[in-house]
Amino acid sequence: MILITSTLIFSSFLIYINTFYTFRGNVDKAAILQGVITTCFALANVMSLPLVTKCASRIGKKGVLKWAFSIQLIAGAATWFAIQPEAPYLQIVALVAHQIGFIAFFVMLHSMTADVCDFDEHLHGRSRAGMFGAAITWVQKLAVALSVLLGGTTLTVLGFNPAPGASQPESLVTGMRVAFTGVLVAQALISLFVLRYYRLDEKLLGQIRLAKATALRSADVGAI
Repeated sequence: MILITSTLIFSSFLIYINTFYTFRGNVDKAAILQGVITTCFALANVMSLPLVTKCASRIGKKGVLKWAFSIQLIAGAATWFAIQPEAPYLQIVALVAHQIGFIAFFVMLHSMTADVCDFDEHLHGRSRAGMFGAAITWVQKLAVALSVLLGGTTLTVLGFNPAPGASQPESLVTGMRVAFTGVLVAQALISLFVLRYYRLDEKLLGQIRLAKATALRSADVGAI
């Protein structure tokens, strides 16, 4: 869901919104803004990594995601007001804040996948990390494919005219803005709801790893 949101919204909808709403059809100005946004995303990615890691050690991985999705919720709602022709670069603040939530998720994703693998091995007595890795990769590829399909379909439904230089109806611009903000808010709310059912915390994982270490020591003693 998060991959679909990031690909659909930031790779297609944002470009169209800035072209036809923020800059009233000026492709050059929209392209410059998109370049600035992408650069800011790259800087935010690098700068937020140490912060995310430090927060995870203090409040736990699930706690990090709670904060990340909450920030995304606020930032997503703020895009409706931040994306305005009068102040085109104001949107960068809300978008970067939302991007930090993405980074926190992707950092925690791989770490939490390792936790799930440990928990699964504890339950079933054998490691199936390869299966989990394959499943995640498959879902990621499916998400990218769906985002491309949904992006084109949504634009067609809203009435986008693909002809070069064609004027776009006002309803299209409004529809894209509603879809943009609505998808960001919905993604954050659904993520927070789903996160409630993730039950692996540091205490439980610590007990699992202690039991695994004890079993390994016992096996070593038995072998001796």
